[in-house]
Amino acid sequence: MPFLEELKEHLEPKRAVARRVNQIDLASPYATLMTNYHVLTTEGYMGGHTYTVEIKPKCGKYERMPAQIIEKAKANLTLAKESPSILTNIVNSQVTEFDIKQTQKVLKGEEKYFSNYSPIQLFSGNRELILLSLKNLRACPHINLRMHRDGKLVPAVSDDLLEVVAEVLIRTKVLSRILDVQWATDRSIEEVYQSFFKACSQMKESEARTSIERVMPHVLDPAGKFKPESASDSQWLEVLKYLMSMTARDCSVMITFRAMGEGKGEPRIGHNETIVPVRGRKYAVKVGVIDFDVKLIKKVEFYYNDKIKSLTDYISYFSS
Repeated sequence: MPFLEELKEHLEPKRAVARRVNQIDLASPYATLMTNYHVLTTEGYMGGHTYTVEIKPKCGKYERMPAQIIEKAKANLTLAKESPSILTNIVNSQVTEFDIKQTQKVLKGEEKYFSNYSPIQLFSGNRELILLSLKNLRACPHINLRMHRDGKLVPAVSDDLLEVVAEVLIRTKVLSRILDVQWATDRSIEEVYQSFFKACSQMKESEARTSIERVMPHVLDPAGKFKPESASDSQWLEVLKYLMSMTARDCSVMITFRAMGEGKGEPRIGHNETIVPVRGRKYAVKVGVIDFDVKLIKKVEFYYNDKIKSLTDYISYFSS
């Protein structure tokens, strides 16, 4: 199809080199219909510009690790390869995944500075903390914060615009729903890794290295609810919950808003849109979640090895 070929040629140079391995499948009979987040369809007294914000909130489950915990983990660092659960138990309840990954990127030279952004603050539900987290994200955005005005990238985001974003996040409760999915399991990656191999021992290798779509019949009923756990399905249940949690850690929140002008009568609200008041002014708003893609089962093995490497780098960096 000429359109898809042109789209592929246009997008390819803009993608990271590592991502170019996965290209647009021009022969695929399937496609995903996505909402255009640069456009609002609400009618009635619209004025000014249309803003679109993309936030990659990351994982909001852990708190920062205190110095004494770092020292305790340092003492066990040599055991990382043999028993990563030692580091997992010490670190995962004390530090955000964002901090760990950020340290890796600084060590590799992919980023020059550490950000003060805290996913814990963003997911807190507290207006002041959410606004603070957005300002910290603005100061060192990397690829976790982007704003467009009328479809064009905005290099600087004002405090007023961030206040609108914070209010929308609070009123729509989109972060609360994402956090619920992130808490789909409280199992460590080591525990899930063991479940993964036990479950895979019952399948052919070609079946084991597919997507969670193949696992779902093992653990979900036709209505989409989890089946009561049984001896044969419990391993898959843990794997599925973990992959669901990891999907929610990688997603992006899309927020589109535009100020409403003064006028008589009620505006006609567009599909999947709403009106949010901020400081006495009304805004037409659309909120959604993207990059909520299905994870491959084989990613469990990647997550396991990546966890060992990232925790070792993190603790080595801050205890050297």
